[in-house]
Amino acid sequence: MKAKKGRCRLSPNEEARLMKEETEKRRRLRLQQVREQSSQNAARIRQAVKQEKNRQLQKLASTLQNNLENEKEEKIRHLENQYENSLRSIGQGHREASEQVDVEEERYLLQQESNRRADNRYKQALEKQRREQMFQEYEQKYQIIARQVALDAEKERAKTIASLPPPPKDPVLDLAQPERKSVKMTDIDNFTTTHYI
Repeated sequence: MKAKKGRCRLSPNEEARLMKEETEKRRRLRLQQVREQSSQNAARIRQAVKQEKNRQLQKLASTLQNNLENEKEEKIRHLENQYENSLRSIGQGHREASEQVDVEEERYLLQQESNRRADNRYKQALEKQRREQMFQEYEQKYQIIARQVALDAEKERAKTIASLPPPPKDPVLDLAQPERKSVKMTDIDNFTTTHYI
């Protein structure tokens, strides 16, 4: 007889373990896919940022180049204008010099006027200094002069009074005054003696 091949049935623990392994395998696979996708996205973003940075740099470089060229052209135009102006003004200095008045004569006249004003200022300053010096001397000598005048006046008054006759005697002074007796007081408590006339 032939033995019947039967199917093996998994126990619940084995079934749970297989399901868990399958879930874990799928989870790892999904994580790997997510990581790959995020790295692809990051690489794409980095590439976009790099391209944008290069584009901005090129734009900035072209702007700077245009500005430099504009400045160079402006400078060339300015120098050309200066050159044309200098060509037109050749000989202008000689013409202006021939048309100018004599500067030396004007300078001489101005110097003479300045010297005259300086002399006037010098004379005024000397006069002012002389007046101030006289005033200071007067102030210094004023007290001496006043004292001398007062002494002279006092001498004249004393001479006048000395030349007057002596005054008559006062009759009241001639009256006899009674004599006063001196009084002697002794204070024993204070150990003092006092004399009164």
